[in-house]
Amino acid sequence: MKRYYKWICLIILSVCVFVAPFLVQQRYTGILTGGQEYQLPVSLQRVDSWVPSDYLTVRFLGFQAPWTGETPPVIDSEMYVVVQPQQTGLLKIVRAQQVKPDQGLYILAKATAYANGLVEFTLPFD
Repeated sequence: MKRYYKWICLIILSVCVFVAPFLVQQRYTGILTGGQEYQLPVSLQRVDSWVPSDYLTVRFLGFQAPWTGETPPVIDSEMYVVVQPQQTGLLKIVRAQQVKPDQGLYILAKATAYANGLVEFTLPFD
């Protein structure tokens, strides 16, 4: 069995390498057919590190919304951010609330801070 161990590992690795792009493409196709694509305002930053890289860090801008709940949101808890698409394709943030909206578009986000009726949040994707 030890004699075939290297070959078995090579075959498993080869299958993973060739199947992974198809799974990623299938996920992207599923999002395109079942969902809609919108734009959010971002800024691009180059982060210096000890490893040379051409990667840019994407930071989402303006993630504050008026809170519509009776009690203030709990920090690090999930909440629903109601959004409205504009004609330019950008999403406009309307409000944030604790209960799931009955209709319209929303994003499930995590509260990071709350002050003066505004809640700051982060999105679950990068």
